Amino acid sequence: MPNKKQDTNYLEETTFILAELGIPYSVKRSKRRKRTLSIKIDENENVIILCPWRTSKNEIEQLLREKKNWITRTLIMRQKAKQRQSSIETGKIMFLGEQYVLKTPEAGRRQSNVRIDGTTIIVEIKETFGPEERSEKIRKTLVKWLRKRAKEIIGERVRKFQEIMNVQPKEIKIRNYKARWGSHNGKGVITFNLFLVMAPLEIVDYVVVHELAHLIENNHSKKFWCQVEKILPDYRQRRIWLRENGIILRI
Repeated sequence: MPNKKQDTNYLEETTFILAELGIPYSVKRSKRRKRTLSIKIDENENVIILCPWRTSKNEIEQLLREKKNWITRTLIMRQKAKQRQSSIETGKIMFLGEQYVLKTPEAGRRQSNVRIDGTTIIVEIKETFGPEERSEKIRKTLVKWLRKRAKEIIGERVRKFQEIMNVQPKEIKIRNYKARWGSHNGKGVITFNLFLVMAPLEIVDYVVVHELAHLIENNHSKKFWCQVEKILPDYRQRRIWLRENGIILRI
């Protein structure tokens, strides 16, 4: 049976399987969504249909059939991307698009330290912990280091492109976002995800230009995308890379 949430504007149904796909999908209906249907594949590879409240099952399954190749291709790409996913457990870490070996030697340091040595990122922590505590301490040390590098690298890219685009952000912030790479609050303050510096520099540039373009066109209209394309003619390829590989830019 359908399960209503507290917010009565939304209704999430139980999972279905379309025979032609052989892939489970769930439906999220909204009273606020008027016409369009869309497909979302979340970070756990769940296929979710977002649709207006009264959309029929036939309409939903027709959309799934039309997007069958895209769904299959996206799920395969997500699986391949996961093989490159950074984690303390696997000893891999992405930085500026390159995969580094992560080493965490015991060290009697007074302060935690992160450094790059060739193709290795070395994290030294100041105390000895149990396995779980140690893993969390390493993660926090890496996040702190990435935040610092993000401030430096993204700051430099912002300065470069704001001159080219003739815009002036009021403030640049770095945050640990869960579901976005950048945001603009409409008042000139731009915030970037600290994990963005795990991506190749050309992807960092795409997000920087995207957010700076909002200082000219505070929307996602055709005029907005023209501003982005003026600076990055290949922005579509960069956007696709981020959509397909963003899942690996985490620790």
